[in-house]
Amino acid sequence: MKQPTSSNTLSRVLLCASFAAALAACSPTDRQEVRKDTSQAANSASASTEKAAQNAGKAIDDAAITAKVKSSMLADDQVKGLSINVDTSGGAVTLTGSAQTAAEKQRAEQLARGIDGVRTVQNNITTAQGGAASDAPAGGSGTTMKK
Repeated sequence: MKQPTSSNTLSRVLLCASFAAALAACSPTDRQEVRKDTSQAANSASASTEKAAQNAGKAIDDAAITAKVKSSMLADDQVKGLSINVDTSGGAVTLTGSAQTAAEKQRAEQLARGIDGVRTVQNNITTAQGGAASDAPAGGSGTTMKK
């Protein structure tokens, strides 16, 4: 379904205003029809506005999670937070970048899982030591559920 834009919402509000202006020149039956149409348009505009607010709230939540994960990594002595990127979508955190050791990689994942609102962590961090075995995700599968 196509997301309503603010111009669509504005158009609906203007349509409501036009119906109200025309109401004075109409018969009682026409007035009833105009009231019904106006009410439907107002309800539709209200639903569109509510849905847009919910979507904005989800984006803000994801941004807050990303900021908290990144801050915890920057504050941690074991993790070089500047070398790790954090992306969040719907509470699912993806870590990318590089770590010096497998322990640093695992610690970054542990920090991410400890943040409120994180549902899952995809650890795509590569390590500088140990070859391919240490590039495997710390949890084995690459995705871990928050405990």
